[in-house]
Amino acid sequence: MRYVAIGQGVFYLVTAFWAMVSMRSFQWVTGPKTDIWLVRTVALLLMVTGTVLTIAGIRKRIGPESPLLGAGSAATLAGIDIVYAAKGRISRIYFLDALVELGFLVAWAWISLFRPADGKHDR
Repeated sequence: MRYVAIGQGVFYLVTAFWAMVSMRSFQWVTGPKTDIWLVRTVALLLMVTGTVLTIAGIRKRIGPESPLLGAGSAATLAGIDIVYAAKGRISRIYFLDALVELGFLVAWAWISLFRPADGKHDR
């Protein structure tokens, strides 16, 4: 579980940091944005989520809230990506992000369903 938490956390940190540091290159890849304040708001929220998941993974302290945070964030972002990219409101590149998010969601579900009851896999 810790590797999923670290992987998702780092992914969120990198992509959010990119949006905060270079809006021009971020928009070049993801398409133009109307509300830059909203992009920055989402980026900062993803930095918080990414930090929490990364720290939990590094410290080997994956409580029941970590899979909920990870899977919930991934499902939410995948849903937004798919719906709004399909409608043409956001760039089709977001379908690629949806694939990554669905990968995190599947990983959390798989681990939550099939992990050993003693939790030794997280150590």
